[in-house]
Amino acid sequence: MDRISVIVVDDHPLFLRGTVSILQAQSDIDVIGEGFLATVRTIGGHAHPDVILVGATHCLLSDALHSVFGIWPTSKVIVRTSTSSKGQARLLHRKGVVGCISEFVGEAELIRMIRSVHSGEVQLPAEEPPRQTRQDGDAQHSNGPGATATLSNRETEVLALLRHGLSNKEIGRRLSLSEKTIKHYVTQILVKTHSCNRVEAALSVRLFGI
Repeated sequence: MDRISVIVVDDHPLFLRGTVSILQAQSDIDVIGEGFLATVRTIGGHAHPDVILVGATHCLLSDALHSVFGIWPTSKVIVRTSTSSKGQARLLHRKGVVGCISEFVGEAELIRMIRSVHSGEVQLPAEEPPRQTRQDGDAQHSNGPGATATLSNRETEVLALLRHGLSNKEIGRRLSLSEKTIKHYVTQILVKTHSCNRVEAALSVRLFGI
């Protein structure tokens, strides 16, 4: 079995650590580098990955791909994004991307895609991904391309506290909710605001009039 060398570049610490952990458990995959988008150049052009997995929000994706292809022009690139629609995937393909996955992709599908891309296949979505099921009765989603989803009342409260740099535990104390519940709300906020981390989400508060 051919071994596949992979570099993981992602600005979301949890996605980065989780993805690396999953890939390192595979007998045919070698993770030869990892890092955040802002420090991608420190990984170094001396590495020659077969596949690069790039995770980025829509607003950071163009710069991320420019950096990645500038360093590793011959590597096969898979993009993980919260807005991976069929239309966006076609645009990414024109830039050289050969795989596009949702951030909700499962472990088995991620591994399958890496192996397929390495073997020469192009892996782009055949249809629009299904909408996320609402977790709150008062949560509503905007329609139309590129629209920002409306936050629920509770998510708005959590986001308002996020902007002050509070941890999940501290937010839970303020709102009399468990840390696990706050973690769920933070995840929903990251998805709805197309943010890759808490800081970026906090910067989006102006979009919601908070």
